[in-house]
Amino acid sequence: MLNDLSFIQPNKIFPPVCETERLQNYKDNLLLFNDSTYLVSKKEFKDSNQRIIRILNDYSDIIGYPIDLNYHKLTSVSIADLVCGEQPTIKCEKDKNFEKLVTSVDFYNKIRQWVIDISRQGDAVSRVYSQENKDGSGAPAVAVVQPSSLFKVVDVDDKDHLLNIVLATPVELEDSTEEKPKWELRVQIHYEGYYIKKIFKLEPIPKNPNFKLPSGRTNLDLQRFIIKQQIGKDEEVKTGISDFAVRSMHQLVTSDSCYGHDDYSSLDPILAEIWARLGQIAIILDKHTRPDVYAALSAFEQNSRGEWQLKVGGGNTYALNQGDPIPGYLTWDGQLVACFNELNLLFEQLYKVSEMGPIYEAAGKSTNIAWETMKATFVKPLAKARRITNDITNELKKILSSVAQLNGQKIEPEDITIDWYDGLPNDEKQEIEKATMKINADLSTPEQENVDRFNLTQEMAKEIAEKVDERNSKKQASMFGGFSNPTPNDDEGE
Repeated sequence: MLNDLSFIQPNKIFPPVCETERLQNYKDNLLLFNDSTYLVSKKEFKDSNQRIIRILNDYSDIIGYPIDLNYHKLTSVSIADLVCGEQPTIKCEKDKNFEKLVTSVDFYNKIRQWVIDISRQGDAVSRVYSQENKDGSGAPAVAVVQPSSLFKVVDVDDKDHLLNIVLATPVELEDSTEEKPKWELRVQIHYEGYYIKKIFKLEPIPKNPNFKLPSGRTNLDLQRFIIKQQIGKDEEVKTGISDFAVRSMHQLVTSDSCYGHDDYSSLDPILAEIWARLGQIAIILDKHTRPDVYAALSAFEQNSRGEWQLKVGGGNTYALNQGDPIPGYLTWDGQLVACFNELNLLFEQLYKVSEMGPIYEAAGKSTNIAWETMKATFVKPLAKARRITNDITNELKKILSSVAQLNGQKIEPEDITIDWYDGLPNDEKQEIEKATMKINADLSTPEQENVDRFNLTQEMAKEIAEKVDERNSKKQASMFGGFSNPTPNDDEGE
């Protein structure tokens, strides 16, 4: 962990050694998410990778491809669906215009991006800033920042005490060439209320395959640099926010780190073996399903090169002597029961370790499932989704509080409420029963339930309430209209 800003100085190596493995994991996991599994597995699981490649007819330079099942992306996208596929409700009772502000910064879409980053990298980063409009005025905006730019500086005695947040990004310049590479390190050192901008020249360090990280890992392909002289002077930028403009969210933070744990690392060994087994099965099937011909020796002849081949006459006919068997194709019935049994065991472990087994199984089925059954089946994935919402809710409130402050509104994080939903298809009967129970218990009103539970606008809910009142009045009039109270004129007539 970083305890001061000394790593952003000339003649220092960037990124620092203590952050290198985290950044390498980020890079690998992005490749896994983007369907480049083979590029990662060839350096992480070399033995398995050699068993994955399928080679047709021994022409590996012409046709050769790996088995690639992207369970990584399926995991991240599915957990994002469970967390925010059903849009959360974000409110602030103190400000009626707050919901418009949330929508104006595209906050719901940002939440989905942060959740995917948390799943695939363990961390997600946001930055609140003032975006200049065409007329020159400023408007609050929220950026989703790649976690690879984040460097947290924490107290040596308390890792949860944040001293600085540094955003540092190496940028290759347009005129850079392989012979003369040109890089810059663009840095923002964030404090509460402002940040310092710095730019440094970078000198690339040749990649060393034998470079060993503190964990013992050697398969590093992350580009490292030496920080050279600073370009220009420091520039101080006011953020207009009393807190840090950059905030980070993490999954499963432990006592030995100030960063989170991703969903991919625990799946990689199991998936590597699954890929290898599927690759081996494919190799066997490729080899034994080739059209190999058998025929009597008299059906063959030597060509000009001395090679034996079948005697073929006109119209693709074979010349046979009397009594010779008819040529045919060899067929092979592979016994791969043991392979498939092991695959079933591996998939079973994958489902347990990932906590996403029901999601994986549902992805390949189109059967109708009762709502109660689905809810019970998805217990583990839903628990995983709730862990993430618990980890990020407070940070999301702080981000929105900063957005409101930049917009000239004083809204504290505790004034904001975020209601999460499970992302599963709603059962209309269940929802109506829940709404009715809340209304009968005086915990809500029909109008409020129509807005919160059934996603109607305030105007639509009000219109429905008026129509319901009108219908009820007509019912009462039709039922009790003949028993109206006598008027004073009726008494006088008597």
